[in-house]
Amino acid sequence: MAVRRRPRLATIAMAILAMTVVGAAVFDSLDKSVFNKKSRTETRGSALPPRDVHLGDRNYLAGLLRAGEASGVLYFVDSACRLHALRLPSLAVTAAPRGGGCRALVSPASAPPGWSLWPRNTPLAARCDEHRRVIVSATAGPSLPMIGGCSPAWRPDGSMTYIRRGAIVQFPRTGRAQVLRSKTQLAAALESRPPLRGTSGWRATRVAWLSPARFAVIASNGSRTVLAVFSGRHIVALKVRVPSRVIELRGSPRGNYVVLGTPGGVRVYDARRRDLPRVRRFGLLVSVAWSTDERWRAVAQQQKVLLVGPHRNVVLPLRALDLAWTRDFS
Repeated sequence: MAVRRRPRLATIAMAILAMTVVGAAVFDSLDKSVFNKKSRTETRGSALPPRDVHLGDRNYLAGLLRAGEASGVLYFVDSACRLHALRLPSLAVTAAPRGGGCRALVSPASAPPGWSLWPRNTPLAARCDEHRRVIVSATAGPSLPMIGGCSPAWRPDGSMTYIRRGAIVQFPRTGRAQVLRSKTQLAAALESRPPLRGTSGWRATRVAWLSPARFAVIASNGSRTVLAVFSGRHIVALKVRVPSRVIELRGSPRGNYVVLGTPGGVRVYDARRRDLPRVRRFGLLVSVAWSTDERWRAVAQQQKVLLVGPHRNVVLPLRALDLAWTRDFS
């Protein structure tokens, strides 16, 4: 009997080892503190009921949006840095991720299958905390801190990327974290461009995704800050001078625009042109976001959010610090 048991025991041991290795791979980029008892107690929680959003004649506004075939979920951050979500076209209040800070950096896709802490239809938000680490949070449950990185950005499929020591790092929908572009690769690509030849010391500080293969980068060498658009490993557009203090970088859903946030305001650049000309027709902005098909755009101004569609404009009496627009995951 002892001889017969040994193969079974060996099989069980190998299975346990395999599960351990897979588990380590999935959580490679997560801060170990999320697994200690104190962290679990502090971050666990059920979904809070959505906060009411006063809109006045909601039915009238919803009728205009319905006639314009607006859809998706519009997120906005109020003056108290609370994230709200409105389902379009009805303008019904729905659950928004908690703990997103003062930015509306919401994933464009549902929760990744490898991130089993949340249901697949859960919207996720990301922020960088005071310890300069990326925190991912949902409408309920724990918030996950990533190891050693900041400047989070979502890829179109819902993968999380961020800047770590000048490199672009991805925590994919499944599997281990990986370096998509090293600091050396990014610097070499910039130094090879004719306007930047002879320069050195380039370091990426922000990244934004325009498509699965195209991304925009803010990089600085201490004396100059540039905006570059990459397609794969090659730079296809370059703005050789942008403001030195960039606090936000985002791309529109179809990759037509790059939005750059500075302490002095928001700038929009045309990512379809090699010289990345500035687009001024949006007026004075607090924030801007587009529907997933870019037929509609939401513009946050001083005391209102203006929704601009193909044939009509809809004014929402909301004061928003930031905006995001995603498809409806429900």
